[in-house]
Amino acid sequence: GKTTIDDRWADDYALPNIDACQHWNLVNGEEVNGYTVIEVSRSLVTNDTQDRPITPGLNRVIYAFGRNDDDAVQYHSSNRGVSAIEFYADAPQQPSPTENALTAEFLMSNAALPASHTAYMCQTYKVPFVPNLKQHIIQIDPIIDKVSEKYVHHFFVSSCKNDSTFQGYIDNPQMCHDMGGCTSTVYAWAK
Repeated sequence: GKTTIDDRWADDYALPNIDACQHWNLVNGEEVNGYTVIEVSRSLVTNDTQDRPITPGLNRVIYAFGRNDDDAVQYHSSNRGVSAIEFYADAPQQPSPTENALTAEFLMSNAALPASHTAYMCQTYKVPFVPNLKQHIIQIDPIIDKVSEKYVHHFFVSSCKNDSTFQGYIDNPQMCHDMGGCTSTVYAWAK
């Protein structure tokens, strides 16, 4: 069949939207020994708010694909994953945490899981803030205990508005509802 691609984006658990600016270009698409191989290209920095810049060194990538070869964009089911890809070499060395680095653990409070097969749970955390100190997140490591690991298949860390919607999630895990106030994904993990 004919290979086609779309530049899409999502900020919710929903069908990804078509990006108004189509920055991805199809270079080649073919079936090779039963595998679909697609080669695409894009500028490293697009200045599009719906794209993320591709930076030197390892870039975290999440991906998903449909269950068959039809043209419809559909729910990925278990066809998903996460990886780190070095898009181009000569990356500057990342600073390692120093003795002056602040650390914090954010753990999901005990939550009763609904009986449904898939449930999206959300919880809000207040990040420690030191006045008059420029702060950056330099490392995130998932902490998943043995009891929970059979239930957790992915999670996102997002930057959200500090409004009444998200105040209700502080130390109070609930089913995710209107997450439109979350403006950007800071970190994503999937198994």
